[in-house]
Amino acid sequence: MIKKFHTLLALLLTATTLASCVSSDDNDEDLSGECYISTFTLGTLRRIVHTTGSDGQDSSYYVTFSGTYYPLTINQRTGTIVNTEPLPYGTVLSNALANITAQGSVIYAREANLTDTTSWKAYASSDSIDFSEPLLFRAYAYDGSGYRQYRVTLNVRENEKGSYTWEHVGDLAFADTRTAAKLVLQGGQPMTFCLDAYGHLFATPFGQEEQACSGVSAPVDVQTICRFDGKLWASSNDGPLFCSDDGIVWNIVEQSGEEVGVKLIAGSENALYAVIFDPRIPAGSTAPYAAMSTDGQTWTPMETDAQMFTSPKAALAYKQSNGNQRVLVAAETDNSAWSHLYTWSLLEKLENKWMLFTEESNPYPLPALSHLSLVSNNGLLMAFGAQQAEDGKDALDTIYTSYDNGITWKASTTFVVPSEVKGTQEAIAAVADESAIWLLAAGQLWRAQLNP
Repeated sequence: MIKKFHTLLALLLTATTLASCVSSDDNDEDLSGECYISTFTLGTLRRIVHTTGSDGQDSSYYVTFSGTYYPLTINQRTGTIVNTEPLPYGTVLSNALANITAQGSVIYAREANLTDTTSWKAYASSDSIDFSEPLLFRAYAYDGSGYRQYRVTLNVRENEKGSYTWEHVGDLAFADTRTAAKLVLQGGQPMTFCLDAYGHLFATPFGQEEQACSGVSAPVDVQTICRFDGKLWASSNDGPLFCSDDGIVWNIVEQSGEEVGVKLIAGSENALYAVIFDPRIPAGSTAPYAAMSTDGQTWTPMETDAQMFTSPKAALAYKQSNGNQRVLVAAETDNSAWSHLYTWSLLEKLENKWMLFTEESNPYPLPALSHLSLVSNNGLLMAFGAQQAEDGKDALDTIYTSYDNGITWKASTTFVVPSEVKGTQEAIAAVADESAIWLLAAGQLWRAQLNP
């Protein structure tokens, strides 16, 4: 019977596809004519994980996982076997185990070697099989009457689940004299703002040429530009508050009270937040105070130690997954030996209750990065910024992330900046919505989208 089986096998290997078992008139009555694969599951698999070590260098390691969590679907009609959910990014397919239940004996070969009879191997559950390319599996009837063929394809994710994929979407040819870049979303698209050497404000809508802004009668503090009530708002360094519908044409916002210096911090869906001070009064004579406004004209003092807001580095207004609005402020401290920032947070439904999130006892504070930008995307807070080269690390080398609304910050090993802009130390800005993150660095505009 063994001789008979091998003779038949050599003849059948010249065929490329057979939808069902081939019948024969000389079947052995003691052996089954059934030939099909009923179950096909993966065993223990390995995947390579890339990370950034404490020295700032890229490193990698392997982890194992069970392939049973990624079921394979057998289509008996088309003769195909595929995994319904892609295997994790980095899965190694060159040496994987498989558990097959079949009626008949199973052999397999690479699709390209279909006609090479010597390339076919008898399957065993202990085999380390190379699935890096599609394979053909055949279940032969024990009575030698025929076989059924299957094409097995394993799919692997092209990116890390929950990570971000960066795309270079354009270059911004800033003049050498441009400074203080800021990105703001306007109409769902990023708009870039910067100043020239004379303090004149320029705007570059996404995909358009740079334009000089009009109606700005005093030097604008670019970092204060924010969105509120469908408009863009900006503070001047020593004068009035400005508002714009399109970011190009600006108008002075008349104040209903006696406020002279209004330094905007952030704009949420519900209000503007600012520090109110009078630059005409000598420093220290009158303490500035934090305030909020629903129209940009009338300001309500807020209960907080405004000293922390006199030198804000960055701020962020965002919506939590539960729908609550929150405002986060990162401010410099008076401790020159501490190279981190204080973070304050306001939950809008608690009105005036600002909370100090970061003290010097915090083991994971937010580093005092230059050109700091805070963004929120799908419940994750991120901090982009440059820092002077230290211990072999480049500027704009690390994205710091916070999963607790800005209390603790850690260097991310999952989210990285594009390699093309690593080391950038000037004109860095970032902004995000729930669908994408935009990053400006080294005159290049990048967009990152979450890999679901």
